[in-house]
Amino acid sequence: MTTEKQPLYSVAYEKYNRRTGEWVPVMEYLHAEDAGHARVQFCAMNPNRQTCKIVAIGPVIGYHVEDNEGKVLSLD
Repeated sequence: MTTEKQPLYSVAYEKYNRRTGEWVPVMEYLHAEDAGHARVQFCAMNPNRQTCKIVAIGPVIGYHVEDNEGKVLSLD
């Protein structure tokens, strides 16, 4: 399945800030077949599980395609 045909997923996670000693909330967006596939992709891109904790994964709603090819998206 190509990226253009896969739904857009969001991974909400907390990243540890060593300078402040706090966990900071972050959102990352990626195309995936389902939530499990999104988790696998995210973990491959963020292998250090001690400084990164997944909070939730789900399909993104409220995004708009900004170009004719579907490569530029904006989120609400």
